[in-house]
Amino acid sequence: MKLFFVLMILFLAAVQGWAQPLKSLGLIGNRVQERFETLVQEDLSLLEKEGFYEAAKFFRNFPRELTYWTQDYVGDYRVKVELFALQYRDIGNLAPPEVAESLENFLESLRLGEEPLPQIIIRERGEKIFYLYVLPLKVKKSCLPCHGSRIRFQEELRELYPEDQARELKVGDLRGALVIEIAPEALNRFASKLSKSP
Repeated sequence: MKLFFVLMILFLAAVQGWAQPLKSLGLIGNRVQERFETLVQEDLSLLEKEGFYEAAKFFRNFPRELTYWTQDYVGDYRVKVELFALQYRDIGNLAPPEVAESLENFLESLRLGEEPLPQIIIRERGEKIFYLYVLPLKVKKSCLPCHGSRIRFQEELRELYPEDQARELKVGDLRGALVIEIAPEALNRFASKLSKSP
């Protein structure tokens, strides 16, 4: 019985130790999603003002822009943001196996009529460990001009993305995932900074 209580205390301490980093990861994810939505609005505005090619060039820089923004927000360079999909437009956005599994889980949630929830993956790279925070991206009305059934820029898309699979989507479909890769040290540092702020 005494061993049970010791194990329970150790478990609670471990959970308590993870509470702040998990909360911080959720906060980072929310802020990155907000920044992503802002960039989408800027891209749509550019599409109307400057045309397809300028908007496509701007969109290709989303991951880099999101990475720099997130590094600044977290206060650490050991953070990277990427966009992945199963139905990719650019082959460079094809989801790696561990992210593809999360995307399949998101699709299953949608099939069951449930809202897909973010997932955390632990990725090992040599001796180092990184957390991947995988957030579902669903199709919104603003996505339809380029991803819906009546795409306005058919020829331009075929020219730039000959392997394009991101078409015929409807509002509410899974578009892909926003993936935040962060080193545990960077997350803990951010969590510590948060816990000290009023």
